[in-house]
Amino acid sequence: MKKLIFIGIISISFNCFAERITDIVEFFSFKCSHCAAVNEKLNQYVSNNHIRFLDVNIDANSINTMIMYYIAIDSGVGDRFKEIYFKAVSKGMAAYSDDTLAYVVGLVQNDNMKRLMRSKTERQKIKDKLNYVQSLFNKYKVQETPTFLINHTTLLAGEDVINQLTETTE
Repeated sequence: MKKLIFIGIISISFNCFAERITDIVEFFSFKCSHCAAVNEKLNQYVSNNHIRFLDVNIDANSINTMIMYYIAIDSGVGDRFKEIYFKAVSKGMAAYSDDTLAYVVGLVQNDNMKRLMRSKTERQKIKDKLNYVQSLFNKYKVQETPTFLINHTTLLAGEDVINQLTETTE
């Protein structure tokens, strides 16, 4: 019953949401099986609809992982990083451990990523992104994952959000 009510609320939210979706912020956790379940569908939706996208990890102990993930994004292997990280955690590797991070980086690292890891400009870019992420945490106080901020105005939680979005564009 709760799921039906929630889906109804999502439908109402998106039906009332007349403007085109241009931005999505996903609040996620690498520990969240729901986040892992929507990851591929979300990536396809964002890519197919040319949406600006930022994903934000809500786990307090994720800073090193997020730094490397954002570098992976900037080097063109962010989607692969996230997919492999979710798989590693689902197979029993500890989320946010040095071993898991080294494993994932070892599988996705390319020359551009190596260069960016040494770049002062990239470090500043990541620092700015992390400061922005902190401002989102302070403003929205998200506690559950996945949660989606649509066009910086509508905050919706649950993997059904992405299912609803993809159904409305098919």
